[in-house]
Amino acid sequence: MRRLLELPNADAVLAAPLTFNTLNKWAGGHNDTLALGLLNELMGEGVPIVAAPCAKMVLRGHPAYRPASTCSPNAAS
Repeated sequence: MRRLLELPNADAVLAAPLTFNTLNKWAGGHNDTLALGLLNELMGEGVPIVAAPCAKMVLRGHPAYRPASTCSPNAAS
């Protein structure tokens, strides 16, 4: 029988680099990749998350970028 490795709970998480696509999906609550699933679960548990977006300057001018980049785990509470 194979045992799963038990890891300690995270005190905080760094999400880097966070692409324009992933950042906007995360802000919208999408859960279609492992990374987004983990971020959403950790956000739901109240674990502090530091997001380091990596987007082209032209994408940073997109209307969806600012609201998505200011989304934080405390925004939903």
